[in-house]
Amino acid sequence: MKTTIRVESIHSFFNDYVNKHTRLREFAEQYCEAMEVRAEAEREADSQSASFKEVQRECMRTSYTNFSAPTQISENKVEYLVDDRVWCMNRQTRKEFVTKYKRVYRVVYNTSTKLAECECKLFHSIGIMCRYLIKLYDDMLGMFEILEAYIVRKWRRDVQRKYTRVMVAYHDHLKNRASETF
Repeated sequence: MKTTIRVESIHSFFNDYVNKHTRLREFAEQYCEAMEVRAEAEREADSQSASFKEVQRECMRTSYTNFSAPTQISENKVEYLVDDRVWCMNRQTRKEFVTKYKRVYRVVYNTSTKLAECECKLFHSIGIMCRYLIKLYDDMLGMFEILEAYIVRKWRRDVQRKYTRVMVAYHDHLKNRASETF
């Protein structure tokens, strides 16, 4: 983004809160209010993020998967073959639809570590559990809690990131839930 575009964006944001007749003491109050609104908007946007929608899509598609009987590969590894329908996207409508074609995926579950690995590699590429792992843990193994290994740090909300450690005026300690306990 060019500097002029960024500055114009900031000006348009603050136009709702201040104008040329705003006094200095009013500016400080309006600035804090604007920053609170912006922080709340970012929190709201997090709940509607693309990664959240991707997980929802994977969960919805678990109904199209079918597991075969497990095969013992080694002492602590079990292999599952998963039949899945092939999904396509219509170029005009940009909507996905299921086809009549099928594809078989291989999922290997380690009984000692309780971790599974799928050959679609969705978790390894973008950090989101694929529908095959979700279905394996939920239906086949009856585990209703996600293992800590599948919760990637970048998707967590309780992680303290470096840029959030800087305290600014709009972080009012009276409005912070964490500070109420102290």
